[in-house]
Amino acid sequence: MVGYSPLINSEKIVTTTISKCNIRMIYFILFIIVGLQGLCLAYIIILGQLAQDINLFDFNKTETNEYIDKFKKIIDQVCSTMIQC
Repeated sequence: MVGYSPLINSEKIVTTTISKCNIRMIYFILFIIVGLQGLCLAYIIILGQLAQDINLFDFNKTETNEYIDKFKKIIDQVCSTMIQC
């Protein structure tokens, strides 16, 4: 069996520590992200509630009926003058 030889830098223990400043910065960024997501969610919920209140079947109904009546008059005029039986 071959004799054991330790690694070159086995005496040095490499430790990585995150300073308190870095931890606070990470928490701050996470707080900002979660806050923005909350605001966007609230905005979407408000838009959804506003969209439910819109009744598209009654929206602009009087003007639509006026345009239909005008269109009928135009068709009647064209049919009476252009078409000969």
